[in-house]
Amino acid sequence: MPTDDETNGGNGHLPDDSVVVRGGVMRRKDLIASARRYADRSEGVWGLTFWSWPGLTAGQIALRVKETHPEGLNPMSHGQMRQSTAGKIREPAQDGRTFLLERTGSEGHYTLTFPSEPSDADWNRLDNMFGPPQPNPAAD
Repeated sequence: MPTDDETNGGNGHLPDDSVVVRGGVMRRKDLIASARRYADRSEGVWGLTFWSWPGLTAGQIALRVKETHPEGLNPMSHGQMRQSTAGKIREPAQDGRTFLLERTGSEGHYTLTFPSEPSDADWNRLDNMFGPPQPNPAAD
């Protein structure tokens, strides 16, 4: 199976139809806490992390994450997960605000960054661009 760098020409850019997943049900309070922790470590840039490999389904992505991490350190261990696409994430809002999606860290790991501290509209938009929670085949 090709690596994401081989699929994306080495730059980590995801095609618009690439499935993007996040473990858990994405409760707003949990996302806010996670984005705030990211901002504390990243000079004030607010972000959330996700997983993707072009051409894979949500279930295949979750299983690949589990396969590539040492036992007991599976970041996709949640009982449920949610999915979207890279194109939906990058699509500008009506007010022109955009979310960036960039490869960060290990293969398959991406960070969605907000243009500034997220507003209620940003959180609503994020929730609406992801499908409902679904069972995670990689749950521990």
